[in-house]
Amino acid sequence: MNQSKSLSKEQRRLIAAYLAGEEVSDELLNECHKHPEVKQAIAKLVGTDRLIQLSLETENHQTVNSVMQRISQQQSVKQQAVKAKVIRPWFKSQMAFAASVAAIVMLFFISSFISVQNNLGVVTKVAAVSQTSELSLGKLLHKGKISLEQGYSEVVMDNGVILVLEAPIELNIRSENLVILEKGKLVAKVPPQAIGFRVDTPSSEIIDLGTEFAVDVNEQGESQVHVLDGEVKARASKQQAFKMLKKDQALAFSLDEKIKIIQSSPNLFMRALPGKSAVNPDYLHWSFDQNQAGQFASSGKGIVGQHYPAYDKTEAGQISQVAGVFANAIALDGRANWLETEFPGISGDAPRTVSFWVKVPQDIGRHEVFGIVSWGTQEFYSAWQISPNPFPQNGPIGALRIGTYNAQVVGTRDLRDGQWHHVAVVLYGGEASDISTHVLMYVDGELEKTNGKSVAKVNTKISQNNSRPLSLGRNIGYTAAHEKDKFFRGAVDELYVFDAALEQKHIRQLMKNNRFLDK
Repeated sequence: MNQSKSLSKEQRRLIAAYLAGEEVSDELLNECHKHPEVKQAIAKLVGTDRLIQLSLETENHQTVNSVMQRISQQQSVKQQAVKAKVIRPWFKSQMAFAASVAAIVMLFFISSFISVQNNLGVVTKVAAVSQTSELSLGKLLHKGKISLEQGYSEVVMDNGVILVLEAPIELNIRSENLVILEKGKLVAKVPPQAIGFRVDTPSSEIIDLGTEFAVDVNEQGESQVHVLDGEVKARASKQQAFKMLKKDQALAFSLDEKIKIIQSSPNLFMRALPGKSAVNPDYLHWSFDQNQAGQFASSGKGIVGQHYPAYDKTEAGQISQVAGVFANAIALDGRANWLETEFPGISGDAPRTVSFWVKVPQDIGRHEVFGIVSWGTQEFYSAWQISPNPFPQNGPIGALRIGTYNAQVVGTRDLRDGQWHHVAVVLYGGEASDISTHVLMYVDGELEKTNGKSVAKVNTKISQNNSRPLSLGRNIGYTAAHEKDKFFRGAVDELYVFDAALEQKHIRQLMKNNRFLDK
């Protein structure tokens, strides 16, 4: 059983404070006398990078050589040292306490030579990273600098800390308890046994006191910390006192050691990454190659064994077909053209992927953008609608947008160039699914940088009386009296809907080969 799980919140706070260099020895000594489990926790946690470095500075070369000789004679010194820490009757007096700390430091100093090349963490998840990335899936991480040029990686440290890294990022791993973020964004999720985990930046020092926080460092070295859950303490330099921060609080740090309170913005950070795609997922595919009496058939595996034709709902005339990327495509006029299926869509926060080719005219009007593909209900957070973005307050005009009604994520690349672009929107689902953290967007096979992200739970409703099935070319809010944005103008080809969160390699397969290969 993990000993730290039995510690009280106050005991964990004292240990974290001690590791951070604060003067709490009297209180900590008292706890050690009363509670043996505190002694064991200290034995495991006191060997922080700060103490190891201190030991390295004070020990001379002869001592190091002596230690290395002992190591070569003992194949399991590390295990013996840990065992010795647990069974020795320490902490019986102030002097004994000081001696024990020195002994622990020395033991960690010895074991650091044994494990200098040992793993400090492993990459457990990735999204849209390059094949040559040093943060690829399964990569074992050691002490030293790492970087990520594109995509996201999730790292699990040996102490259980989970780091979600967003490119571009440069990180220096000093130990399992300390990383230096030189630039970029990370989110740290800290379990109870790793309280005291520290993130240093060029302009700040941040120490976790429980749960989850995010750090952002710009190109100049200025930094921000946002507490997503729990509590942290932070300061601009060691000459300053720590400032305490709790959930939904944030601070900004300048290089001249100034600190400013800022608005907490959890939507700026990616807090979770998808796991491996489901094997052999269900999916629907509309090619739009043949119009058979006003119907465009669906193909693919089907969803729950069902297929759903897309019916031309144009009141006067019919939808035109034009040359697409693969054979034919449909052209929507922005005035009366739209297609509707009987497929109700994917509900709640279940994972999904929607991909297709789209051509958006350069002169598309403000009221001609909603919606390329949609389903759900026009209620808060209950829709699923993909469109070019028409609202500058939400992000770049013309960029790829996924909206849930009063919440959205917007990309960065303007699609209004009259050219074909392959787009995909991925929701990887789960109980904590939030549009700001669980959605990835791709344009032409590349991960799209996003902004204008709302913090809102995804809850697509497909079974209410006012729910609408999957449609193309018409705004999900078409029937609302106040809506002026009725139809989408542009061309669409090769629409796929999966009941799974696809990986980038699958999206690129669809883009290049127009078929899904489950490998």
